[in-house]
Amino acid sequence: MAVRARQQFRRTRDPTRRCSLIASAKLNDVEPFAYLRDILQRMTEGHAMSRLDELLPWNWPKMRVNH
Repeated sequence: MAVRARQQFRRTRDPTRRCSLIASAKLNDVEPFAYLRDILQRMTEGHAMSRLDELLPWNWPKMRVNH
């Protein structure tokens, strides 16, 4: 599953999607760089695709951050 997540992220070349993630993070009082780094790490380490909703900016602060 980690390979699949990486492939999907690579295909996301649309800057509006990336900007949307950054804007959503800011709106939820989440530091965008730390957020993106953490969720990308989780995705490459095999975070279940069925639980991707846990990685949304409004759910992310509830999770333990991996730095």
